[in-house]
Amino acid sequence: MFSGTFKRSTTARRVYAFDRNDYSVANSVKWAIEAATKIQCVFRDGDLMAEATPATVKRLTDIAGHIACSFRALLDKFGEVDGVSANDRAVFVMGLYDGMMNETRNTGQRLPSRLGVKKRRKAKTRVTTDSSCLHIHPYTVASSLGKQIRFSAPLEQITAELEAVTRKHLAQKADQPD
Repeated sequence: MFSGTFKRSTTARRVYAFDRNDYSVANSVKWAIEAATKIQCVFRDGDLMAEATPATVKRLTDIAGHIACSFRALLDKFGEVDGVSANDRAVFVMGLYDGMMNETRNTGQRLPSRLGVKKRRKAKTRVTTDSSCLHIHPYTVASSLGKQIRFSAPLEQITAELEAVTRKHLAQKADQPD
């Protein structure tokens, strides 16, 4: 996706437009472009601008579109999984970005924490839990998917892998005794 040369310019040109609710996706696109091409980017009124030549901006527009569409589609699919909370979204996006940029964590390195997740206290009485909850860390799921985004794998293939992974972990939880 980032192969070839990217040429700078002194003029900032529009690369891609984002909605206000796409903040996490927009930042991931910006950081990916800056890290891979060393071209400075800024946001202006929801538009991602890059200091690049017109030919480079055309390539960056395609790259930004691919990343943004892939992230959105995967976030939508991930949000449909039972047991996924709104707090898991940020960690999932972080995993997508790290996987795409090949910045995954080493074995034994702590995974990013889920915002708002509190440690559970021991209940006085036994509480039954929903067996359909996803019991795998969102970062772990997303990092392998992010690698496929970088290598421009078809979106259908990536979303199918997300479905397979979540289905597998939902089935494993259902098979475990209470």
